[in-house]
Amino acid sequence: QAGVLYDWQTGRGHECLDTILSSGAVKFSGRLQCDGYSAYQTWADKQRDVMLLGCWAHARRKFHEALPHSKDAALVLQIIQQVYRDEHRFKERLANGGHPHDAIVYYRRRHHRKLLQGLRAQLLQLRSKHLPKSKMGGAIQYALNQWHKLCLTHKHAAELDNNRCENAVRPLKLGAKNWFFV
Repeated sequence: QAGVLYDWQTGRGHECLDTILSSGAVKFSGRLQCDGYSAYQTWADKQRDVMLLGCWAHARRKFHEALPHSKDAALVLQIIQQVYRDEHRFKERLANGGHPHDAIVYYRRRHHRKLLQGLRAQLLQLRSKHLPKSKMGGAIQYALNQWHKLCLTHKHAAELDNNRCENAVRPLKLGAKNWFFV
């Protein structure tokens, strides 16, 4: 079962994940969708039966931040936008046809394989054009570093991003920031 869990910790290290996901008799196993923060990978490397999935929204955000600095960001954003448009259309078709949610994998494989191959090729080409420390260079490197995990969302019936989870915990985070001054 998918769900949203928010656990506040005083640190951001991979040890925090141990206290909630791998302590006690029942240890987490399955797919965990997250951003590219290195603590997730460090933790997952020590686990059995844990697969990290990337978040397309985090990758997209990096290119959106690079948009004022590089016209190339707009090209990448258009491709990512196409992935999201297709996803919405696929899900509508599945729902209207009474197909199981897992059938989304068939649509993704059939329609996104070439799109994603083209995006990766474009990122590799653009990498030599932008300084690694620039906004665009950072966005490209983030996407390429996360590429395998981003593509895993297409091989499984997972969401493209973890926005639903982040939106669920956002009020707590905003509240904590605001309550600090009360």
